[in-house]
Amino acid sequence: MNFTSNFLMLIQSNLTQESQTYGDILQESFLDSYANLTLKSVMLLKWFSRECNKIPYVLKTDDDMYINLKQLFQLTVANKKPNLLVSH
Repeated sequence: MNFTSNFLMLIQSNLTQESQTYGDILQESFLDSYANLTLKSVMLLKWFSRECNKIPYVLKTDDDMYINLKQLFQLTVANKKPNLLVSH
């Protein structure tokens, strides 16, 4: 095995341990790339609809996005539609 393979195996091992300890990681088998952003979003919606039936909201964001919390709060207070999906 080369350095890259060993490094990736170590990262996967750490991710698996984190997930088993805290249950805070969702992982699917596709490359996390810009071209696969749609897959990542669909994976989130699939998981949310299957596992979070009592949770009223989910927010998917990224590290390069700004969330206007005041407007987000106003939207959630005003929302009267179940399963509302808002995107930008």
